[in-house]
Amino acid sequence: RADDYHYHIAPVHLERVVGAGNPIAVALDGYPIYGYNDPNGKPPTNLDWLNGHKGPDGQYHYHATKTFPYLNGGFYGEVVELNGQVDPQPRAQGVRPSLPGLKGAKIVGFEAPKPGIFVVRYEVFGDPRSVEYTVNDNGSATFNFVSSQGTKTENYTPRQGAGGDGRRNAERPMGNDPQRNRGRSEGGGRPDGGRAGSDPIVAALDANGDGRIDKAELRGASAALRKLDTNKDDQISADEFRGSGGQRRGGEGGGPRGERPLGQAGPRGPQPGDGPRQPWILVHADEIDLDKNKIISRDEIVGEATKAFEGYDADRDDKLSAAELSGRGGSRSAMGGFLKGHAKEIDRDGDGILTRTEAVGNAERMFAKMDRNKDGKITPEEMEASRRE
Repeated sequence: RADDYHYHIAPVHLERVVGAGNPIAVALDGYPIYGYNDPNGKPPTNLDWLNGHKGPDGQYHYHATKTFPYLNGGFYGEVVELNGQVDPQPRAQGVRPSLPGLKGAKIVGFEAPKPGIFVVRYEVFGDPRSVEYTVNDNGSATFNFVSSQGTKTENYTPRQGAGGDGRRNAERPMGNDPQRNRGRSEGGGRPDGGRAGSDPIVAALDANGDGRIDKAELRGASAALRKLDTNKDDQISADEFRGSGGQRRGGEGGGPRGERPLGQAGPRGPQPGDGPRQPWILVHADEIDLDKNKIISRDEIVGEATKAFEGYDADRDDKLSAAELSGRGGSRSAMGGFLKGHAKEIDRDGDGILTRTEAVGNAERMFAKMDRNKDGKITPEEMEASRRE
């Protein structure tokens, strides 16, 4: 479909191109995905519940497996969820619109006879066909669809974010279709040159203001979004969104953010030197350590998860619906924010309901990852050992 091809399974066949022992994909949290084997050629034996582990170099990565969850079973790094999916998504700027799949089609060949000229050969229930297309310097493209019925030619101009599919033909000149003839700005696909505009989330994440969320910015998404939480209640309210809206570099835009004008808010989002996201227990150790003995016990982390769960469980049925998680009130603790923000990952059976068992089980798994000697306690030494460099 269209020109933004992507996988829903591990593209292990790419090992023939990149070489065995090298990453074949990158997850949306920025961590690499390897094939069925480690770089040493042997299958991994210590994968965690996310289908990943740290390699000999100490760097975390995911693996493809032939059993569930097949790819990464969640995210080791911090991501942002928006409208039911990770945001931002990879976005291609293909010149063609996304069209329905062609039933019975099978790609049988690809050629690039000259720079900028490509040929895709395919069959539809055995009938040979091809798409021959040329990409021009100005981003436009000419497509020739060749079949036994003849050749159909379509011309496309770069698609615009404001609407339209960029297509034109001989019967309708470009000048007669103002919606599709709208020009691109020099900065790229956005008329404002790619700047975040009034979207507070994009503004917070886009630390360097280039209109894109790069790998370093995505890894630091959690820290960037916390800056929107001006009252430090582990939630971002509508007022806090409005307070950050319209912010641009150099103090452009208006409206207060807490007690400080936007122009004095300092740099937005994560900086390249911020480093990787740290384990949740390490970050929130002071809050979890109720007896303040500098040791996190299993009972403390389980108790924190139980307390947070019960804060949302309004009907006391040991199940959290989406309505309960998104309703007002609920748990104001850091664990409460974690349950709310990661509910889909913690919901291991994917039924859309977060049970007490799933919430507590997730806390126990986080605890087990840091309790290296399995004595039921996380000591300061173990916490320090879990720190990601």
